[in-house]
Amino acid sequence: MENHISREAAVELLKNYNKDSFHLQHALTVEGVMRWYARQLGFAQDEDFWGIVGLLHDIDFEMYPEEHCIKAPELLREGGVGEEMIHAICSHAYGMHVDVKPEHTMEKVLFATDELTGLIWAAALMRPSLSTQDMELKSLKKKYKSKGFAAGCSRDVIEKGAEMLGWPLDELLQKTLDAMKDCETKVLKESALWQDMKKKSRAARRGDWKTEPMPEQHETFILDRSFTDNEMDALRRGNIPQAMEDKWFWYMEGSTFWAHRSWTGYCIYQIEFKEDNHHVVTVNRNPEQYKCTSVEEDIESLNRLLDQWICNSRPASRR
Repeated sequence: MENHISREAAVELLKNYNKDSFHLQHALTVEGVMRWYARQLGFAQDEDFWGIVGLLHDIDFEMYPEEHCIKAPELLREGGVGEEMIHAICSHAYGMHVDVKPEHTMEKVLFATDELTGLIWAAALMRPSLSTQDMELKSLKKKYKSKGFAAGCSRDVIEKGAEMLGWPLDELLQKTLDAMKDCETKVLKESALWQDMKKKSRAARRGDWKTEPMPEQHETFILDRSFTDNEMDALRRGNIPQAMEDKWFWYMEGSTFWAHRSWTGYCIYQIEFKEDNHHVVTVNRNPEQYKCTSVEEDIESLNRLLDQWICNSRPASRR
């Protein structure tokens, strides 16, 4: 394969067009998975090439989502990336945004695993460990078969990728799970270094994250609880997820508090804070988005979450 830019130059190029922590961590994850596959499939001599392709595969997605892999060649050429690597990167959008067909084994692996890594991370974040390390294929397949789970991760693309590679779907799932187990610690460590373990100093706003409205299927109840001024200040600061394990995005507009799941954007809780401490809570009751149906369980869960959010939202910890 052709000479390519260094990893250091690739990281700098990536960060020129990507600021969102999820996008950056996804880039690191796909890089790690591609490196694992290069070693496993007999292309160890090209590991850096495979890895940098993974690192830069979504370079244009954050700033130019409607031109994904259409804008990428321009950005990549300006960054000194060669044509072979540009072809490889753009091929992962074959049939969706471009007609650049995956030809090399490396390109087929990227096509097959890009969406799958997102689904596996989403499954990992549902586990008590928040990790892939204790995940088994059986558990992953159960999540995979649930149409409502990580619905944004296209099963059609994943299955088409397995077909390109000539592998049964289970083989692709197991191999990619093994790859993510192999690189998880390194990915999380580097992602944390990139973020400097800090968060934004200003309060979170609705537009800082993808959000879905509260569905028509919802229920209202009263939360009887008092909050100190400092606790309310902590809630007003909100939270913009900074790592894959951050499960919640929350913010306030006036006296209304909104809590969304970070991966899906689903609105789970809306709280209208009242001066008499009888706060009005609206909770999601769409079974495809939220499974709980008990007000008593929601009151217990919400109080626990509020305690965590207040504790974790300290000015000194924010960027």
